[in-house]
Amino acid sequence: MQEPENNQVSLSNTNENKQSGRQHLLKFIEQRGPVSLKAIREGTGMSVGSIYYHLDRLHDYVGKDVDGLYILTALGRDFQQGGAPPPRTIMQIADLLALGPLLRFVSAAPSTSLLTVITVLQLGFFAHVGTREVQILLVTSQNSILQPALSPIVGGWLGTFLFVQLLSGLITHNSSRQVRPLMASISIALLPQFATTLLISRLSPEISIIRAVIQIWSVAILSEGMASATGVRRTTGLLIAVSALNLSVGIVALLDMSLVTAAITIGIAMLAMTTGILGESRTGS
Repeated sequence: MQEPENNQVSLSNTNENKQSGRQHLLKFIEQRGPVSLKAIREGTGMSVGSIYYHLDRLHDYVGKDVDGLYILTALGRDFQQGGAPPPRTIMQIADLLALGPLLRFVSAAPSTSLLTVITVLQLGFFAHVGTREVQILLVTSQNSILQPALSPIVGGWLGTFLFVQLLSGLITHNSSRQVRPLMASISIALLPQFATTLLISRLSPEISIIRAVIQIWSVAILSEGMASATGVRRTTGLLIAVSALNLSVGIVALLDMSLVTAAITIGIAMLAMTTGILGESRTGS
């Protein structure tokens, strides 16, 4: 009669050992990442088989950067900072809404990243040809500060890339690895806006509600793209994306001489930007 109890204790100990091994692996990658498989084996003392076993079950928490080195994903970093992971179904829905699978696909290889950037910017060019709409970061404007057909490239994609690259470089102190995936991610974030200009605004210019929804969607995509490309936490990526959106609105308001709106939105952008940088540096210290 005693044997089943011994088996139950043995099984419990085995599960505890597995959980402890995964926690040790997450902690090691958090402290040493980006890190190679060899470095993980040498640093943790685990066998290659055990490492692969744990990594397979930690696929939501551990990923690879563009050099094939292991890093914590945005969810992994949030989890290591004490946040309980949301239910898996909610995670999957949020990931789909933010176009997470597409972002990971276009960032996987240099060829797909380059093709994505070229294709999306070409769509933006054709969308703005013959219109008065100018793309300024994450919003459109009727102000003629830029040539409409060139604004998706200069004012939209390049402007957003420089802004996000500057902030993510300040946070991660490692901007060289994230350039290519970040370029592709920003292209995908602007894709809904270009599609809106091409397909909807020509039929009905007064679509402020639709534009607002599309801009919020672009913010969600950009925040997910930042988390995937740079390794910052999702909350930090969201704060930087929100700051980019508010900065966009502030610039448009300045061009339209709406000084109160400009002051409010630029102030919100600065607040979100500062909160994101300080929050990430605090958790990383």
